[in-house]
Amino acid sequence: MFDFPGNLVDVDPEYAAEEGYCLYCDIYCTMGKVGFHETHDGQVVKFYADRFHHAFCKSSDYYLKPKAKDVLDHRRIERVRWIKAMIAGDGRAVQCFEVAKADRDKAIRNRLYFNFDISYVVWLEPSTRSQQCRWVFSTAYPTFPDHIRKYIRGGKRVL
Repeated sequence: MFDFPGNLVDVDPEYAAEEGYCLYCDIYCTMGKVGFHETHDGQVVKFYADRFHHAFCKSSDYYLKPKAKDVLDHRRIERVRWIKAMIAGDGRAVQCFEVAKADRDKAIRNRLYFNFDISYVVWLEPSTRSQQCRWVFSTAYPTFPDHIRKYIRGGKRVL
């Protein structure tokens, strides 16, 4: 279920970005610039091609500019196939919580899929523009188990 598409660390950054974008679009944006997939409980998630940069880049200096997305994160690209399996709830260790947004209206809840065994998270945001889907893919990345515990504190488990 959780196989890497290959080690991209030694690959030219522009090539890795292009290949990663193509792979993301092939898997998730099956209708051109968008695509629809289902969560473990049958809710529809919309994926946008233009979300690639946000989801697969990170800050070159998290402490000085934490919100910058100025370098490609190879670890995120290597795990691009994991997203679909995670939101489908594939695997016994996958969990899902609905959690309040950290920096916004606490009534709005994001969905967080995660797996402690592989220290990986997938974030979905509520869809505000479309009646045909409940969620929009936001980002996915490897992180520390302590960060996952912090994210889910006060959340509601749905898987």
